[in-house]
Amino acid sequence: MKNLLLLIICSFLFACVESPETQYEKNGISFTVPAGWKITEEENIEGKGYYLSCEKEGLSQSGLVMITFLNDSFPLEDMVESHKTNFKENYIFKHADVSFTSNKETTFNGSACVSSEYNLTLLKVPHHGIINCFYGNGKTISIVIQAALEDSVSTNKGINRIIKTFKCK
Repeated sequence: MKNLLLLIICSFLFACVESPETQYEKNGISFTVPAGWKITEEENIEGKGYYLSCEKEGLSQSGLVMITFLNDSFPLEDMVESHKTNFKENYIFKHADVSFTSNKETTFNGSACVSSEYNLTLLKVPHHGIINCFYGNGKTISIVIQAALEDSVSTNKGINRIIKTFKCK
């Protein structure tokens, strides 16, 4: 019985250990994955591009950064609209009362960008996000950033670390 209790305590302690900061470098994209964040999904898009998601670890954490790039030039407005359509058709987001702002021209890390902000409610928790689309070294890149409003202070440091270290080679 003591061994079982010790095993449960050790499992809990190791589950609470924050992952260390790492460097992501793949397919010409690089950025720092902050401590407490991890790459949760990666997918080659039929040789035409790449998708990955990076999430804040831990229960009750909501930080999410999704990066998609196409190995070709694609109109930025169309890329933003494609994301909006995918959100509206996604089963989870379909029931999350998603609302988008109009697309606007802005900058992302010094690159001309088209973006749209959005709000949604997941499991009764309000979230805010932004879709950023821009060009970089022959690629059309989108970076979608999302967090629950109640977690925005704790997630902003990690999100800003990802954004500031993002490079497209």
